[in-house]
Amino acid sequence: MKKQFFAFLFFCFCLIPISLLGDNVAVFPIGASQRSEWTLAKDVDRVIDRDLHKITNATAVSFRDLLSTANRKVLSSCRADLTCQRDVSTKIGRQDIDFFLFSRMRFAKNRDVILQTYLFDRRYNRLETVTLEMDYNIFADEIAEKLIASWNRVLLKHAARTAAPSRDIFDDDFGRSERRRPEPPADRRRDDSYGRPAARSSEAIIVEGFKAYADGDIKRAKSHFEKAASRDVVAKKLLNAIDEIEKYMARANESVKAKRHEEAIPIIARAESLDNSIKDIGMKYRVYSQDSVERITYLEPTPKEIQIVDQIHKKYANKTQNARRERVSGIAAVDKWVNQRIREREDKLKQFDIDSKNAADQEKKEFAELRESIKTLKYEWDKEDSEIEQKVVALENKLTLLEQREKGVVKVSTEKEEKARKMELAAVNKKYKALLKKLKAEKNAFYAKQKAELEKGSKEVEAKVTELQKQKTANLE
Repeated sequence: MKKQFFAFLFFCFCLIPISLLGDNVAVFPIGASQRSEWTLAKDVDRVIDRDLHKITNATAVSFRDLLSTANRKVLSSCRADLTCQRDVSTKIGRQDIDFFLFSRMRFAKNRDVILQTYLFDRRYNRLETVTLEMDYNIFADEIAEKLIASWNRVLLKHAARTAAPSRDIFDDDFGRSERRRPEPPADRRRDDSYGRPAARSSEAIIVEGFKAYADGDIKRAKSHFEKAASRDVVAKKLLNAIDEIEKYMARANESVKAKRHEEAIPIIARAESLDNSIKDIGMKYRVYSQDSVERITYLEPTPKEIQIVDQIHKKYANKTQNARRERVSGIAAVDKWVNQRIREREDKLKQFDIDSKNAADQEKKEFAELRESIKTLKYEWDKEDSEIEQKVVALENKLTLLEQREKGVVKVSTEKEEKARKMELAAVNKKYKALLKKLKAEKNAFYAKQKAELEKGSKEVEAKVTELQKQKTANLE
């Protein structure tokens, strides 16, 4: 019983995959700070995710398989901060990660690409630091290839197991690719053909895979090729080719969705090259064959078909003619409306010029009338002033005569005459004062009236000028 038990344990131990005995390395995204650097880093990350199988000497595990959605969001916010990435890496759920790969990208002043990558062990001790300098016009595929090559070199020094890179069967014009390490198929546990002696030959399984591939059932074709891959090298080649075609088509679809058609053309060409290789092998297995294409000669149309086509053309011509007429009438209506608006504006501008000229002429006329009125009033004032001066001179002469009489120049013999003279002088003085007061009052009233008329005329002129200015502004608007 013990022997059977130990034999069973030995059998289980032999079934453990050899890959579990090796090292696992966690690959984290490339950090960058600037927007242009971040864009290129994301393109390189997509290529690395596609080519993780090219990392040798250790089993590469993407950060997407290790972190939760929340932690991936935190990791995305780290940008070029590798300390932040290291802190996020401590939150992974798996305990079998032996190494960590952190990278950072930046552009030099001459726009060259500088890429720094760091290898840490599980205790976060820095083991290696690699700096790559590349030309500014390098593609993301080339950057990823150089970065993976540098990772393979540093992992070769520190990993527990190593595996020499091998050449793939399909080397295209775009560069050499390394062989993909086969992963166990997902349905191996569900398929009863595994783990048992082959009930059919590998050639029959390959033929079924070719038939499924011709029907477009890629999943079933891969399943058949996986079954025969362990026993036939050709099946292994076909399986790798289908995997590469799926990756190329996924990349091409992403490029087409992003409207990067120039980038999608060479990718589709690679997929077509691999597809042609599969077809060539299928023809060797006599599953596919090249059939000659028969050229078809089209017959002359029948009268009924000609009549139908003529009706369609006539209907289309009528629709086109109606649309053209509507378009012409619409353009004519728009032109008429525009021309009418132009004429209205021109009429307003002409009327404004006429009003402005009339206002200027009216202003000159009123100014001339006002000037003439002022001259007339001034002449009348001067005339009245001269008359008043003459009266004043006559009164002064009388006053002088009276003064001379008082001084004895003219002697009066009687007191009666003296008394009469005094009374006359008093009456004259009284009359003179009254007359002088009246003249001053008339003069002040005349000046006040003249000033009021001047102010009234000035205000009227200013009001008319202001009204004309408002009309000018309204017409310009």
